[in-house]
Amino acid sequence: MEWSKYNQYRKEVSSWLDFRRVPLTNRKSLELAMQLIPDNSKVLEIGANDRKFEKELQSRKKSIIYKSMDIDRHYKQDYYNIEEINEQFDFVVMFAVLEHLELEEARRYFKKISQISKKLIITTNNPFFPMGFFFDDVTHRQPYSPRTLYALLRLAGFEKINVFRISPSPFNFFKTFISYFTNLDFAPELFVYAIKEKAKTKSV
Repeated sequence: MEWSKYNQYRKEVSSWLDFRRVPLTNRKSLELAMQLIPDNSKVLEIGANDRKFEKELQSRKKSIIYKSMDIDRHYKQDYYNIEEINEQFDFVVMFAVLEHLELEEARRYFKKISQISKKLIITTNNPFFPMGFFFDDVTHRQPYSPRTLYALLRLAGFEKINVFRISPSPFNFFKTFISYFTNLDFAPELFVYAIKEKAKTKSV
């Protein structure tokens, strides 16, 4: 780990030490993902499980090429090991997967993803959500805060990282009001959209 760069990137979003500075939306993560992924996209889902997302994509988007990866062999997947993947994708998506990965494993995934795609969508537990959902699942290994996600993705080569707090509720105004007095975050999920820009050519 390049700790100096990691800390440098965390400082770029130091305002996120106050979780209320991370944008809040009441839209569901699936709807945000659908808005970002256009027709004719080639998509890889990591942690695909029963490939439910494939059905959602094909019912809403035209000419989608979908492939899946999951280490669990209960369902048939295109890949069972991320290191086997060498083809290029327009998008990689990871829904509720990251919290199951230790830090070094997450870094390995991010590095590989940056080699096969320029766009990445992630959802994960919000570690500042007070209800203890993260600890309710013994397979959860590592919580990732917005600043940590930003820094790890920057280290992996992604240049534009947008993080949103997800709270699909009509009562967000009241939750936001309460959070100012309790310092508790009532958004249970984080949504991340990371983009790896093309390298800029120098003029001669």
